[in-house]
This record gives sequence, C-alpha cells and structure tokens, in this order.
Amino acid sequence: MEENEEETIAIACLLAEEEEEKAKNSRKRKHNIWVHNIFKKRSQHGEYHTLFPDLLNDDAKFFQYFKA
Repeated sequence: MEENEEETIAIACLLAEEEEEKAKNSRKRKHNIWVHNIFKKRSQHGEYHTLFPDLLNDDAKFFQYFKA
C-alpha cells in the first residue's frame, strides 16, 4: 500500500468514528428541569436570608424564634 492510501484510510476511519460518536450522542435524551420563580428568588427573599441577619443582632429574638 502506498503512504497516500494509508493516510486516506486513516482519515476515513477517523471520520467514521466521529460520525458514530455524534449519532450516539444525539440518541441521548436531554433533560430539562423547570424551577419555580419562588425558588429562583429564594436567596433574595427567603426567610433565612431576610430574617436571620436581623435575628443575629437581637439575642432575645434569636432564642425566642428558635425555641422548640
């Protein structure tokens, strides 16, 4: 076999492998996860983020709030 033929065969094999990998990946199902807006804003409006910093400044309210 000539060197040029070997290169052509090698390139053809690489392209075939690449196409096979693309086909394999396209068969995989992509999952979309929906997140409610309430949970997206949780770090800004959640109880912990709004109330806890104030409770840290007031010992009596802190212990009253977390009292079982």
